[in-house]
This record gives sequence, C-alpha cells and structure tokens, in this order.
Amino acid sequence: MKVLRASFDAILIFLLALGCSMHAPSNQERMSAGAKECLSPADKELFRNVKVIRIVLEQSGRKKDIARLPFYDYAEKILECAGFQVVKEGAKNYDATLHIKAKAIPKRHHYSDGRRHWTSATVRGTITLSVSDRTLKRDFSGKVWPPQSIPAGSPSTRRSYAPLRGAFDRGFVSDLPRLLAEVVDISTLSACLKHEDWRVRKSTAVALREINPVQAMIFALKDDSWRVREAAARSLGELRDLHDIESPFPPELLSCLPSKDLRAVEPLISALEDSVPFVGVAAARSLGKLRDPRAVEPLISALKVDFPPLGAAAAEALGELKDLRAVEPLISALRGSFPVVRCAAARALEKITQKDFGRDYAKWQSWWQDNKNASQ
Repeated sequence: MKVLRASFDAILIFLLALGCSMHAPSNQERMSAGAKECLSPADKELFRNVKVIRIVLEQSGRKKDIARLPFYDYAEKILECAGFQVVKEGAKNYDATLHIKAKAIPKRHHYSDGRRHWTSATVRGTITLSVSDRTLKRDFSGKVWPPQSIPAGSPSTRRSYAPLRGAFDRGFVSDLPRLLAEVVDISTLSACLKHEDWRVRKSTAVALREINPVQAMIFALKDDSWRVREAAARSLGELRDLHDIESPFPPELLSCLPSKDLRAVEPLISALEDSVPFVGVAAARSLGKLRDPRAVEPLISALKVDFPPLGAAAAEALGELKDLRAVEPLISALRGSFPVVRCAAARALEKITQKDFGRDYAKWQSWWQDNKNASQ
C-alpha cells in the first residue's frame, strides 16, 4: 500500500506541476463546472494539514423538498471516512470550513395520458473548502432526466415527491469525493471504498478514476454493491496508462498517452461473469477500449449469454479488438434472437473485415467460406 500510495502521489504531483507550468492561476481563481483547480505545492500542503472540518449548509427551495435531502449526513460520512473530524456550524475550534450551497428544483408534473405521472428534478450548487485565505471550489449539478413515470393515484404524484434524491446522488454525492481527491492522499480516500453506504463507495470509485488509481478500481470490482462494481468496471476502460512514467512529457504529447491500463484486463474478464449482468456490460465495453487479445475468447463466450445488452456489448468490444477469431461467432450471432445483438454483430464484422453485408447471414457465411483459409 505504501508503494502504491507513493507511486500515485508522484503521478498526481507530476500532472499538477505540468498543469501549473501551462497556467498558473491566482489564489482567487477557482474550479468551475467540475474542472480541476491547479494547486501550488504550498496550498496542497496547507489543505493536507487539515484535521477538523466545520460544515456550513445553505439550502434554497421548497421546505418539503430540501428537508428530504441529507446533505449534512453525506458530507459527514464522506469526510469522516476520508480521515477528517467533522463539527457543526456553531463549533469554535476547526481547521477548515466546508460550505455547501445547494438548490433543489422539482420539475412541474403533468399527466400525459390520464394514467401516468411524469416528473423530473435537479439539485445543483457549489461545494467550497476554505482554509485561511485559500479556497477550493467545485460546482455540482445532478439531474434526473428523462422524466420518471409514476402510476397516477399513488402518493408519489404530489410535487414534493419529485425524484430529488436521485438528482442529489448524481450531483452532490458524486462531486464531494472529487473535491477531496484534490487535497488528500489517494490511499486515504481509498478507505471510502470500504464504507457501508454503497453511494459513498460508488462516488469514491468515480472520483478515484480521475487520478488513475488502477488498483483501487480493481479492488472496487469485488464490492458487495453491483452499482459500485459497475462503476469500477466502466472506469477501468477510461484510465490513462500513466503508472510507467519515468520522465516528463511535453504538453503536446500528454493527450497522446494511451487510454488504457492492461493491469485491468484479467479482473475485467472475470467481471464478465458477474452475477449482475449490467456489471458484465460495463466490463465488456472497457475490454473493447483496452483492446487486449486475452479478452477475445471470454468476449466470444459473453456474446452467447442470454442477456441482450451483454451480448451487444461483447459484439461491440470484439469489433474494437479486430481479431479474426471472432468472425465466425459474430456471423453465428446474426441468427440470434435479439435484434440489438444482431445489429452489434453486423457492425463488428464490418470493422474486422472491412466488408459490409449488413445483417445478411447468408452473404457473410458465403464470404467467410471463401476467405476463411486465406485469413488464417
């Protein structure tokens, strides 16, 4: 763990230093719309010395709406699992202040057919962490859209039952760990992956993705909550392969770094057989992005699973790998029961062979018989 922590800290410091060399913001320039602020080493050390945080909450919206949103509870959970002591607004002794300014916006409901009720919601605001005259700020916005459908006549048809909790989870709960990721050690934040609340674990997994802790994501693939496993599987396909950096890269080459980390291949292959198939869907898509030949045979097996989203994701991944071993199984998939899998298989075949016979099984089969030996 110490080696992992040191490695990731070194990577994070390198990226922060590179960002600072390209743009050195003043102390008054802050994060906005989820963008990262570039902290100086002195500011970073200042924030890392924080032990006690006071929470100040400022909410606006209908009283019934905001009363149901546990801003303080989740701020306390996330801060405590990240190693901070939390005190309330009236406390006199503290090192930093976490100011949460939030607004809950339930969308007006209407009946579209006399039988169903449709509603949506947005929760947005800012999270500000202040130490002395230094401030780190992040905007958050969570939205439930498209509108949810609720049976007319149920208690949930009242406006106060708009899906604010879902918007709260997607906004505030997801963004607070991202803010903390700027100022705490990766190994410290990784402790939140063991929290009893799956929302905390999931939001931490997504936050850690942004600073490339591959081992943390692999660990999250074994979480008790399928939502956390799904988020981890999806994230592993988006991580940059920065762990082998030995020397600084010119800024123009940073965007060219491969968006993959092959340490994730075997764990993702195992995740294809997760008890919740949506985790397998995320794993298949990530394997397609990693493009490692070890995934070909497992993806061929996933192609045959009786769950259309997984079969389609496996077909798409095989198209990205462009391995001829997948041609025959993909042709067979054109005769499957699920249209979404047939369409994905046809697209994959086109990518692999540079031929376009659509979803015509007979044409693909005839072409493959004529060219199979030549391709081996």
